[in-house]
Amino acid sequence: MFQNSLFLLVIHLLINPLNIGAREMPPPHELTVNMLPAAEQVFLNGYPVPTPLEEAVTRRENYQFTEISTHHPSFGWMVRSTTDNTKQTAYRILIASNEDIMARDSADLWDTGKISSIQSINIPYEGKQLEPGKVYFWKVKTWDNQGRESAFSDIARFKTADMLVTYATDRYPIQKQDDYPVSIERVNDNVHFADFGKASFGRLRVNLYSETGTDCVTILL
Repeated sequence: MFQNSLFLLVIHLLINPLNIGAREMPPPHELTVNMLPAAEQVFLNGYPVPTPLEEAVTRRENYQFTEISTHHPSFGWMVRSTTDNTKQTAYRILIASNEDIMARDSADLWDTGKISSIQSINIPYEGKQLEPGKVYFWKVKTWDNQGRESAFSDIARFKTADMLVTYATDRYPIQKQDDYPVSIERVNDNVHFADFGKASFGRLRVNLYSETGTDCVTILL
């Protein structure tokens, strides 16, 4: 009896190997709003910071973030797969006014339901009217041509501008980036030459230390 049961188990595994894993499909990623990835990224004085968008808009610090200025923004994502010859066959988008609703896989502004479509970019918003100056939350799931359904993506965010229009080109805020010298050459005991390897517009930031507090530094650009 034990041998027969073992034989049947082996046959089942040979016929349907890793059947549970075959049904799994990675969730969409690289979500975009009006063609902009990471529309929820917050910057402080031009540098990216991990502060959530919904918190940054309520603080008095000099935060910057993308503002979506159209009544009907468009949404997009990238489909991931662990198998070859995979394509999207359907999607479902959820958009809500707060994160708690999103966490319940629900929506109070727009739930597309399952839409049969291979389109994964420039999908226009068709839900309830968006308000200016608000933070909204959204996520998406997909189905593929192998009958697999993905989990929902991570929750993404976007903020609407203080004035909404029919059409506008949205953009990221001005961002800063620290570039360090590619080489520093010692000319003599008192002179050093720093080469940044390129010519560009920018501001020079120098951290100086003095044991006496009376040293003098001259910088030539």
